[in-house]
Amino acid sequence: MKAPKQILVAILCVTLPFLSGCEKFTLPTVESMDILYVVEVSQDVLQVADIELNYLDAQGKVVTEAMTRTSWKKRLPCPAFRSSIAVWPKLTPKPVLPRASYTLSVNPAAGVYADLSDGTALVDGYGFMDDEITLPRDSVALWCSISPTMALKISEYGYAQRNGYDFGGNNKENIRIFRMVNWLKSTFGIE
Repeated sequence: MKAPKQILVAILCVTLPFLSGCEKFTLPTVESMDILYVVEVSQDVLQVADIELNYLDAQGKVVTEAMTRTSWKKRLPCPAFRSSIAVWPKLTPKPVLPRASYTLSVNPAAGVYADLSDGTALVDGYGFMDDEITLPRDSVALWCSISPTMALKISEYGYAQRNGYDFGGNNKENIRIFRMVNWLKSTFGIE
């Protein structure tokens, strides 16, 4: 039993001088950064809602654009390091919906391309993957009122972490109601 302990002590004595001679490791920091936003919606979303895209630009100001296709992309060169980025497709339901039901999904994503101080590049980001859901026309307005925001906090090393950002339009009460209804449907098989 004492032999293994003696071997372990001998190995530590031999390797410790080498470990203490190693240079301190530091992570490379962001030198420059591009922001990338992507929003994709199902074809039916364009038929049931007007889509207003809200996003934070390189200076952190809210910019608004109309979305008229099922896919939208925006790449912004960012002259100064930004710690937060966010995109939100605000959906305003159209007053007349002729069909009985619609298949809906909305998927916002955000990310960064960062050039690092050691000469390498880093790409990092997140997306919201919304499964398509078929809803009757009388549920479309509720669904539109809870469109997801994709917000990220970017570290000084270029890594993205999910964060919150409120563009001031989602109905928080409707979000709770919609989640509860979906849970009841999935748990009890109610259609």
